[in-house]
Amino acid sequence: KRAGVEDCHPHRFRCTLACTMLERGASLFDVAALLGDSQAVVEKFYAATTDKQQERVRNILEATVQIQEGVVA
Repeated sequence: KRAGVEDCHPHRFRCTLACTMLERGASLFDVAALLGDSQAVVEKFYAATTDKQQERVRNILEATVQIQEGVVA
């Protein structure tokens, strides 16, 4: 409050740490171990929120479809 940051609470720092780690390439296993959560929880609440993570998944899925359709050799 003294710093003038609104809506600041410990969970916000936890979320920032998890999302930053995932965006920089940390595995779900590593983030889950650090947070004390399961990989499913990390994937549901944190991995789904990172733009870079969503973009990587989208690229993987698009490449898979192209391979299946014979577009990419």
